[in-house]
Amino acid sequence: MALGVMDQSTEIDTPNRVGWPLTLGGVAAFASAGLAKRALVCAAWATACATICLWSINRTWVPAIEAAIGALPEKAAIRAGRMVFPDSNPRVLANNRFLTVVANPSSDLTVDRSSDIQVEIGISEMRFRSFMGWLHCPYPSALELDLSGDSVLPWWQAWKPSVLTGLGLFLSVSVLVSWSFLATLHTPPAALFARLLGRQAAWPQLWWLAFGSMMPGGALMSLALVAYAMLQIGMLHLCVLWVCQWLVGWLYLLGGIFCLPKMRRSPFAVPSPPPISGVDAPTSTAPGKNPFNSSESKVDD
Repeated sequence: MALGVMDQSTEIDTPNRVGWPLTLGGVAAFASAGLAKRALVCAAWATACATICLWSINRTWVPAIEAAIGALPEKAAIRAGRMVFPDSNPRVLANNRFLTVVANPSSDLTVDRSSDIQVEIGISEMRFRSFMGWLHCPYPSALELDLSGDSVLPWWQAWKPSVLTGLGLFLSVSVLVSWSFLATLHTPPAALFARLLGRQAAWPQLWWLAFGSMMPGGALMSLALVAYAMLQIGMLHLCVLWVCQWLVGWLYLLGGIFCLPKMRRSPFAVPSPPPISGVDAPTSTAPGKNPFNSSESKVDD
């Protein structure tokens, strides 16, 4: 028998109900629910996580982006991979607690410590700064872009709903894809652990169990984004909670395995060998008689 794969006769007796993976039992129930019910839970959960993430972006970064667009000077552009700017002095286009946007035609880095993330529009590259350091992204050599406020602002106002909607769909799909990838990685260890504990589960059910165990971590990260957008925690705390969501997923995966029903037989029981055909079983003798005692055989005769 393959590791973690049970016979058809050992199906799990978990009720066929919608399992919302908020508790350990809920994760196990989610893995045993019908396909349509699992799809409903996945769609609702991914949509909720993406909506909260989009709300936090709209509250933290979008105001600074719109302020920076409105502050772009005339004749600003990128031509053949180089920025064209009216003057050579750095100019802060927008600044809030979360994001700072700076137009910096010089090659020197300007550091503003008042925001969590800083974006610099440099002479030949975009530069992004956080507490982890700088990230440099050079412009494509063939890039031609008009950065004047009169050109960018109408475009943003016209395409903002489409951009945010597309971003929300991208986030929803990204959540499902990342959970699917993580569930695939966690299924073999989960199958081994379930077998050691004597829990019955097929590989598809263990995959869904691993998938469902990722959802509580996603809920934790969604709450962290809300707290960050409401200025209750900082960027460092947000990164720590991002790491903690994986620990929560592992705990729910182990706990969900404990909630699975036990096997009807020991996973390490050695089956008895089948009888050998053509060999008669030994006949039983009467109790109290020794078949090798010649005196008893004569008396019987």
